[in-house]
Amino acid sequence: MLPELAFVHSLFAPWRMFPVNPGSKEKKSGKKAKPLDKAASEITTVCSDQKTETPKKPSSPMSLPQDESDSSKELSFSGASVINNEKTEAPKKPSSPASLPQDESSSSKELSFSGASVINNDKCRIKITGIDPGNKWGYTLKAKLKNRSDETCVFSVKNASVNGVQTDVLFASEVEPGEKADEKISFRSPYLQKNDIGDYTDIEITFRVYDDEEWPAVDIAEKTVHIYPYGKKNASKFIRKPQPSDQVLVDNDALSVVLTGCSQDSFWGYSANLFLTNRSDKTLLIRTDDCSINDIPCDPCYVTGLLPGKCCFSSITWPNIALEENSIFNVEKIGFTLSAADEEDWYADSYCREKITLNP
Repeated sequence: MLPELAFVHSLFAPWRMFPVNPGSKEKKSGKKAKPLDKAASEITTVCSDQKTETPKKPSSPMSLPQDESDSSKELSFSGASVINNEKTEAPKKPSSPASLPQDESSSSKELSFSGASVINNDKCRIKITGIDPGNKWGYTLKAKLKNRSDETCVFSVKNASVNGVQTDVLFASEVEPGEKADEKISFRSPYLQKNDIGDYTDIEITFRVYDDEEWPAVDIAEKTVHIYPYGKKNASKFIRKPQPSDQVLVDNDALSVVLTGCSQDSFWGYSANLFLTNRSDKTLLIRTDDCSINDIPCDPCYVTGLLPGKCCFSSITWPNIALEENSIFNVEKIGFTLSAADEEDWYADSYCREKITLNP
């Protein structure tokens, strides 16, 4: 080796303790050179007799200490809002367990009814003092009655309608002479609820007070009044929307009769459900004759009165006992004659007389 090269070689001799380029020894031993990273790892192992832990990264201010058993799991954390200066709404309080869902059309309305004097004379008095829409017996009016006469009086409801839909209100209260009574008048008809006539915005009632000890009964007072729970300006009239399944049975200037469907009830029997509209200025008496089911005579004894300008939901019902007596188990054909006449004039011409055949 030349003296100049020997001098340079001697300067770099200390680096040979690290296997950065161990080619000369490997040539002598015939072993393959190890990769640099693997060799470095071996040096670390040789220089340390103790097992060392990998230093932990400093935790962020928001991180929480984790159990060592979870160190191998993947984080599913998607972020957290630490400070948010945006204005947020306060959480709503949960509704009371006793609260019931309300229809959207009525949720924003408030009752504006403060009472109404219906009848006030020297014989009797009727005053509506309040309304209870959620009564368990149905929509209810609270009433105060007073008998100022010397006879026992019966206070009753002769006719009633809601939003122009006629309904039955079974109410009668007997009050002794000189006595008072607090009563409730409830609208229990299932037709009103089933057909969703909306909020009760216009309640029309005809009250009748009579002496029950006389025969025929002597009327002491009779009066028709309108009660507007949300004010008169908010009163509305029910209009039924035609359905694809409707079957028009009668349609003339005086009367409309629509079959809305048939139904079977285990208690009441088999029913043909109708929607009636009185277009005349007379109270119409509507009834059926010559009724049959599957060509077997079977009379449901159907008759109903409908006030002028009113509509109503009604059903022609064949009781289960009548069906069983005639061995009718499946209704395939219904036949009857439907007629309508002036309730106060039986000799006047009929407003309709139609022979109807239904195939449910």
